[in-house]
Amino acid sequence: MGRQWVELATMTVLLVSTPIVLSFPGTTLAQIQTTPHTNLQPSHPDLQAAANALQAGNLDLALHHYQRALKDFRQRQDTQSIAQILWNIGQVYHQQQKYQAAIAVLQEARQMLSKDNPLYQGITANLRIAHSGLGAELQQQRQFDQAKAAYQTALELARSIADPEGQGLSLLALANLRREQQQYRQAIPLLQQALTVLPDKPDLQSILLITLGRTYDDLSETSLAIDTYQKALTLAQQLKDPQLMAAILNNLGTLQNRQGNHTQAIARYLQGLQTAQEMQTRYGEAITSRNLARSCEAAKVGENSSLYRFMRQFCGVQQLPETILLESFNKLRLQLVNQGKVLESRSLNNLGNSHARLGDYQTARGLFERSLLIDRELGDKSNEGTSLNNLANLYTNLGQYDQALTLYQQSLQIHQTLNNRSQIAITLNNIGQVYDRQGDYSKALNTYQQARYLSQTINDLDNEATVLNNMGSTQQTLGDYPNARQQYEHALMLYEVSGNRPGKAVTLANFGVFYATLGDYSKALDYHQRALLIAQEIGEKNLEAINLDNIGRLYDDQAQYAKGLTYHQRALDIHRSIGNRPAELGTLVSFGFAYRTLGRHTKAQEFYDRALQMAREMGSPIHEAVALSGLGSLYLESGQLSQAEQTLQQALALHRKLGSRRTEIGTLKQLGRVYAQQNRTPEALQMLQTGLTVAQQLKLQPEEAEFLTELGKVSLDRRDFNPAEQYLKPAIVLAQKLGNNGTAGKALTLLGAVHLHKQQSAAAIPPLTQAAQIWESQRPGLTDFDRVSLFETQKATYELLQTALVLHQQPEAALEVAERGRARAFVELLAARVGPQSQQILGSVPKLQDMRQLAQIHQATLVQYSVIANQEVYIWVIKPDGTVRFYRSSATEPIVNLVQDSRDELGIRGRAKIAITQQPDTIARGLVNNLRHLHDLLIAPIAQDLPTNPEELVIFVPQGALFLVPFAALEDRQGNPLIIHHTIATTPSLQAIGLTAPKTQSTNLAAPLIVGNPKMPTYNNELLESLPGAEQEAKQIAQVLQRPALIGSQATKSTVIQQMQTASVIHLATHGLLDTLRGEVPGAIALTPSADNDGFLTAGEILDLKLKADLAVLSACSTGRGDITGDGVIGLSRSLFIAGVPSVVVSLWNVKDESTAFLMTEFYRRLKVDPSKKAQALRQAMLATRKKYSHPSDWAAFNLIGNAN
Repeated sequence: MGRQWVELATMTVLLVSTPIVLSFPGTTLAQIQTTPHTNLQPSHPDLQAAANALQAGNLDLALHHYQRALKDFRQRQDTQSIAQILWNIGQVYHQQQKYQAAIAVLQEARQMLSKDNPLYQGITANLRIAHSGLGAELQQQRQFDQAKAAYQTALELARSIADPEGQGLSLLALANLRREQQQYRQAIPLLQQALTVLPDKPDLQSILLITLGRTYDDLSETSLAIDTYQKALTLAQQLKDPQLMAAILNNLGTLQNRQGNHTQAIARYLQGLQTAQEMQTRYGEAITSRNLARSCEAAKVGENSSLYRFMRQFCGVQQLPETILLESFNKLRLQLVNQGKVLESRSLNNLGNSHARLGDYQTARGLFERSLLIDRELGDKSNEGTSLNNLANLYTNLGQYDQALTLYQQSLQIHQTLNNRSQIAITLNNIGQVYDRQGDYSKALNTYQQARYLSQTINDLDNEATVLNNMGSTQQTLGDYPNARQQYEHALMLYEVSGNRPGKAVTLANFGVFYATLGDYSKALDYHQRALLIAQEIGEKNLEAINLDNIGRLYDDQAQYAKGLTYHQRALDIHRSIGNRPAELGTLVSFGFAYRTLGRHTKAQEFYDRALQMAREMGSPIHEAVALSGLGSLYLESGQLSQAEQTLQQALALHRKLGSRRTEIGTLKQLGRVYAQQNRTPEALQMLQTGLTVAQQLKLQPEEAEFLTELGKVSLDRRDFNPAEQYLKPAIVLAQKLGNNGTAGKALTLLGAVHLHKQQSAAAIPPLTQAAQIWESQRPGLTDFDRVSLFETQKATYELLQTALVLHQQPEAALEVAERGRARAFVELLAARVGPQSQQILGSVPKLQDMRQLAQIHQATLVQYSVIANQEVYIWVIKPDGTVRFYRSSATEPIVNLVQDSRDELGIRGRAKIAITQQPDTIARGLVNNLRHLHDLLIAPIAQDLPTNPEELVIFVPQGALFLVPFAALEDRQGNPLIIHHTIATTPSLQAIGLTAPKTQSTNLAAPLIVGNPKMPTYNNELLESLPGAEQEAKQIAQVLQRPALIGSQATKSTVIQQMQTASVIHLATHGLLDTLRGEVPGAIALTPSADNDGFLTAGEILDLKLKADLAVLSACSTGRGDITGDGVIGLSRSLFIAGVPSVVVSLWNVKDESTAFLMTEFYRRLKVDPSKKAQALRQAMLATRKKYSHPSDWAAFNLIGNAN
């Protein structure tokens, strides 16, 4: 239908709303351990030289002198001094990040000492730190097993000296290793254990809680993550540690952002930003000799920052020179200032992300650019890459792809320089998305492949899964459905392994879009509902809303608009509640499409206009183009062709300006249709040919097949049959190769039409037969209403196939096609309700032999009609002896007009929701002429084949507008209505006759339900008019059947439903409504309202009941009407059949009270005499009423549908 689905193949952009995980590097902790030199003979020249070299920062020279001193003390065999020197050498190696060397010398020193030696504890602590450093190095090299062993050794060393801090840090390192391997569940007990061994270390506990919160977040356990972050924030506030507070506030904001609480997230980010800025102000002043004392005093009472903790430890230490103190303090101070700047940059990035989600793109751009300036000032290349990524993502969402690509390329170059493979993979994935949106699919797939390979090399399951999702989306666009499915399946498996529930929900939703594209709506709905459930469980509001909107679109595409609108409204409510304006705009477009398809053009334009206004307010050209395309399609469908052309041209200009060739295609197709309807055929062909060229250049095979089909249709309409055939044949081949049944069926149908126009009926039969088979293959698994809606788009195929077969002298085969092409959804649902004995009907093709058998079993003459090209009727007569006759009859005007004219002449005042002006009792000449014209068209050609005995049954099988024909009143040239000569019933299809057998040999009148003139409900804010005539009718019937009637306030909806389910006969004399009240099935019966319902018993509610009645009589206005579809009349009568009633009497127009009461009383009186003859009883009642009330409107309204006996 030319729809743009909200696909969830998400661009995994590196947004700094990724929570911050803080940790203390091992090198910093090593500096806490001080090695005493008092026993190392400070007068030793090499030791003194080593100390001087360390102070100068010359580690290699210090190591040289330590090695010389070590050699000297080894010769002296001074074990204590040797151990101390080895300890110092180990620290130098550690500072040089030569962890293996550090471990070797520290291990040697440790082995030389007993556990009670004063040096043993310190050396073991440093050995633990060296193993931690080695583990970090191995982890960075992705040697995870070796890193785990190093961390485990560090943990054992810490335990050996009862070092709680060392134990906690080692457990944290092991947990972070698990996290990097995406083994989040295994990380949790390690972090919890670390918390238990560090009860007196609130600063380290804060770090552990931040990491634990992030882990819960990774597992989508949002409530636990928030609780954990809150505990960390409380500790950080108690410690007055601004760095911790800023990090935690950012992380809390990220969670709230993901939940859709963008306003709350912004508040958190602003708090984090303020804290980061205060850090820079507070530590911005240099510490000098003049203010050292004041700074030391401030540290004593100040917050628990790393600087003030360090100053509290060393301020006033006499043996440390002031120059060393000032250098150390200022080094830490500058680190805090820079850390504040880093946190400011991250907060700005996160704020930008939130504003972007709110559709405030201008503010978001400014925030990202401010962040980028800070990153460049600091020389922080990693964060600069992040800021560039976020800014590029903003331009991508705006449809400004060239700017986005430039920024992504800059980000990629930075990450490649840093050899950050994870970020390289993410950026490549984002670049692939831009290529995809530009329609450069080969580049997109190639870039995705690079991103996937890198993700595999670092075992990043989540990023690989995201890339696979995007690859699947591109392959799906290209019509490569097998590979697309394979990518989605692999992505789903990876997310299952990693435990990433949001990623799993995204992939399930992508599967939903995938199966919707293939027309498998049942599977599509299942996947979307599974995705929706996960989104709701994990509190991902944006993901929940997108799935709701996609489900709504799914129902739209199946013409279940009431359901679709409900889901769109739920999505819209969520988008508005979280302030997600871009997503809200998409849902507004969905509303526009649904109302457009419903024909409610004013309502549709309201939504499209709101979407267009919002897009312009947001400054988003891509969203503006989408809204304009929808609005242009609306103008096209409502016949406003000049507005359609103007609006679609604006959309096309925007698509081309943005370089979005993929979205340009849909607009080209709609413009082609506009020009075709304006009879500007050359321009239509040019526009469609342009679209075809773009589709071929982009290798979009599904769109290529669609354009070929559209070109074939335009050529057919201008009677250029050879070009039409040349377009349609490759369209069929391509669509069949892709498994695109919708396009294949349409193209096959058009090809059949081409052959018919070329008078090649034999050549037309195969493609039309193939098209019909395609349509029938789509029915299994669909709901009843889905089947009806689907068939409405396909009925032309059956009409053309009947024509081809008749022209090819195969009228009996045409009859089978006519039966295949009507009431299939009704027959299949009826067969499913009847039971196992009827299951062979499901999916079977009706055969002529079965139709002959039905005529014989029911001893009835069957008359089937097919309306062809609006002015011709095919008529088949099947006699009880098996004889089949075929006739063709033509009208001088469209048949629907002829039927409507006859109905207009029957206007009366009766049980309608709106009163109709009564006409004179004399039969108008126009009515006589119309009824005779219909007789000439429908009855006269077959009169000789109808039974001569008026008691013998004739069952008519109408089609389309013929369902509204009062067959009983059709007059021959002598002025005799058909009811005089024949007993009449109707059925929506021949197969339905065999499925509506009576429940007993004859109708049981012992347990009837009789309802008359309930206390009327309100409809459209107006109280429905009371029906005293219906009340009198019900009382008279109650006397005949000797059963009390439900009158007035007794006839509540709940009471009627309860009695309906056990009644043998159901008679309802009240108002009938034709409208859809709740759901898609039109029609309702007015009953007495109560506190818990509005009093309307709808056709949809009847459909869900299980009824035992053998007969239902709907003595209300137009109860035989409803939506006339290829499946028959969708309304009250159909619902009663499916609910289990084999025979239903309905009215074709708004009946009068007095004549109806008389007719119904006569009907039941005669039925009581012989309950086995319903059709004959109705005929006799009509004839009796005609004698008293001669106007056909008084006696011919009622029609028996279904089983006549």
